[in-house]
Formats: sequence, structure tokens, C-alpha cells
Amino acid sequence: MYYKIIKIVFCCLIFTGSIEAQVIQKAGDSPFAVNRSAVFELESKTKGFLPPRMTSIQRDAIVSPASGLTIFNVTSNALEVNEGSELSPIWSSVRMYLPLAGGVMTGDIKGVTLTLNNDAGSNSTILGSGSTTGAIILGGTGSQSISIGADAGLKTLILGSLTGTSSTDIQSGSGGLKLNPAANGVVLIGNSSGTGSITLGSSTNSQIVNIGAGTGSSTVNLATASGTNLVNIGGSLGASATSIHSGSGGLVLDPGSLGGVVIGNVSGEGTISLGSSTGSQIINLGTGTGASTVNIATGSTVANSITLGGTKSLVSVGEAPLESSAAFSVNSTKKGVLPPRMTTTERDAIVSPAEGLIVYNKSTKLLEVNTGTPAVPIWSAANSSISYPGISNRLTADYTVTKDDSTILFNASAGDLTVTLPAASTLKGKIFCVRKDEGSSNLLTISPALMLSGSLTTVALNYARTIKVQSNGSYWVVIN
Repeated sequence: MYYKIIKIVFCCLIFTGSIEAQVIQKAGDSPFAVNRSAVFELESKTKGFLPPRMTSIQRDAIVSPASGLTIFNVTSNALEVNEGSELSPIWSSVRMYLPLAGGVMTGDIKGVTLTLNNDAGSNSTILGSGSTTGAIILGGTGSQSISIGADAGLKTLILGSLTGTSSTDIQSGSGGLKLNPAANGVVLIGNSSGTGSITLGSSTNSQIVNIGAGTGSSTVNLATASGTNLVNIGGSLGASATSIHSGSGGLVLDPGSLGGVVIGNVSGEGTISLGSSTGSQIINLGTGTGASTVNIATGSTVANSITLGGTKSLVSVGEAPLESSAAFSVNSTKKGVLPPRMTTTERDAIVSPAEGLIVYNKSTKLLEVNTGTPAVPIWSAANSSISYPGISNRLTADYTVTKDDSTILFNASAGDLTVTLPAASTLKGKIFCVRKDEGSSNLLTISPALMLSGSLTTVALNYARTIKVQSNGSYWVVIN
């Protein structure tokens, strides 16, 4: 009976407003235990408060809804409050104000401080776990600082999904995107399983990708962990161009103790140029203070073509400066030059030897030069001590010519004489001049037979005349 009286009085207060609000302040349990700080109080341990329930269409039909007006929206299943004015209502979900602990939150966050997972347990906070398409925005148009996992402790932050065709796009304004580790921290891009591809600068437009471009002293490590690493810089398709610059400290390609630096590809495609600038450059190979071994084109089992310098270049080997008058100079006061060493058989197997080609003949123990042509090589011995054979005295007896002779004069006025030439096979390229140096009719016979106009002919001089012969390795050929 008393409870009904309270309800009647409560209704009168609402509709008439003529009785002071303090007459009744409470409905529900313990009606005499009144909280004096409340204008109106509800108390129950078995029932809740049921606000007006309506759809979004019905809510929007409310005429001049007061600021703070509260309803339950059955369309969105959310308790909503008008945060705007009567003329411009803004209906916001009340649940955005609720502190969560391991829960799932949806809706808008506007101008509030929201703490997610602030209890001591192991919590999971998910933003955007729905199956529909939506947008999650952190940070507005003003200057803001958004911290995710900023306090102490080990945290795992996952942006995007590893399954399906999930795509994660992180964008930044003119201020740039910074991945800023702590003093002892590391920024790791990629997973431990090694799956997937990591691409920096994948736009179809022109981009500048800077790594370690700050003014401080940076150390940029690419694939430095153990294992077989493959690092690609630049593309091999289209008109891709890769430029690697270095400051005054230089560019160092530093292999491990058992490693090697390889420039080029296994297929042999493309051209490798060192020092291709149009300006003057210094290219150093093996100029360190240690004992260096510089190998050039040593890996192939076929013929390699190596070109040093151009038609106007000065190429120098050794310790002394370049010689301006020499296209190629070898400078040393401690060591000599070792030419190719081979036998006569190996020398004769050279295909089209160039005129002036030099070899050391191990069969004859001589340094030899091709004084002929590539088609008809003539290997002439180059003595270690330079000497110029002179003209012999006028001989009056038979004579066997030696390799040291050059021009031999004979006086056959007292009787016939015979001059015997050495074997042509032993002095290929050698030239002798034999002259009957008087006008008698006595014979000066040259042995063996000479090759004259393609035929072997025994030559005997009975008047003053000079015969010039040269060895082709098989015969002595009359050349004058």
C-alpha cells in the first residue's frame, strides 16, 4: 500500500512540478535509504533500468531532442546519448565510454581518453575484426600523439593479416613515416620463418628509397645473418639503373674470410664497367698494404678476352710511374718479365701468330720473335745480348756457315769453292747473304740446294754476285 502511494506521488511530481523534488528521490529497494546527492535514485538488485527503446528512424523523428537525451537504439543495439544540441543532434553510442578489459569494442571514439586492456591479466584487444568492409581511424586532423604498446613489457603488434588477400597500407604525410627503436632496440621487417617478400619502393612511379640517409653515422646491414643470403640491388629488366654512391670514406665490399665478392651474373649477360665516367678517374685494384692477389678472367676454361686501356691509354705494371712514350710499360728494379714459354712444336701450333709475337722457345733456349706474317710466320731468335753480325773477310777456302754469320764474302780466284749452309730447320727465319766477291769464272757452289721459284735448285755462281737466302724452317729460300 505504501509503495503504491510512493508511485502516485512520483507521478504527480513528474506531471505537475508543483511539489519540491526532495519530497521523493528514490524508487525501488530501500526507499528510506536515500542518497541526498541525487535528484532521482533507482535501486534494485534484481531489475534494471529500461530507457525508451526505438529504431534509428524513430529516434531521428524526435522533435528537438534535448542535449543528453538517452535512448536505447534497437537498430544498432546500443545505448545512445545526444551529444549535440536540440537543433543539431549527435547520437553517440554510450559504450564507447566503457573501459574494456579483454573485450571487443565497436563504434566511434571522439575526444575521449580510452584505455584498452589495462588490467593485470593477459588480454586481447581487437580493432576491426568484423567480416564486413569498414574503416578504423586513429587520430584526427589536429596534432596528436598515438601510442600503441608504449609502456614496458614485451608486446607483439600485428597490423594486417597473414591469411587470404589481406593488404595493409601504412601512409604518412610530409612529416614521413619513422620506425624509431629504443636505444637497444631493433626494427625488424619480416618474419622468422622467412616467408613472403619484402619490397621497399615498389611503386610504378619514380621513387627515392633512402636507407641510412641521415646526417649521423649509420650502419646499414643487408642480409648479415648466417646462411646463404641473396641480396638484389636494382632490377635486371627494362631500363633499370642502379647507382651506389659513397662519401670520402669510400665504398667497401667486404667479404667474409671464406667469401668472395662477385660482380656479374652466372649467365654472362650485360657489361661490367669499372670507371666509366667521362671525367678523369683513378681505379685501384689490390692497392692495399697487404699481399694482394688480383685475378682477372681466371675462372673460364675457354679463351678470355682482356683489354687494358684504349688506343691512347698508358698502361703500367710495377712500381714506377707511367712512361709517357710507352703504351705499355713494366717497371721494376727487382724482377723481370716472363714471356710465354713453350717448345718448338707448341710454338708452331699457334694459330695465325701476330707479327712481332714473342715467345721463349724451350727447345732452342732462345727468345723468339715472329718477323713474318700471321699466314707465314718466321721465328727469328732474339739474342739476350744485342750484337750486329758484321761482314766476314773474303774467304778463300770452303766454309760452313754458322748461326752467328750474316754476310759472307768469298774469293774464288784461285779455284772453285763450296759454302755449306746450316740445316734450315734449326734457324727458321734466319737470313744469310752469300757473295762471290770477284769476277773470275771459277764456281762458288751453295749447298744444300736452294728453293728458287718454288723448286729446289743447286746454285753455283761463276761471276760476281750476291745471293740472299732465308730459312722457312724446311728449306733455304732465295729471296734476292
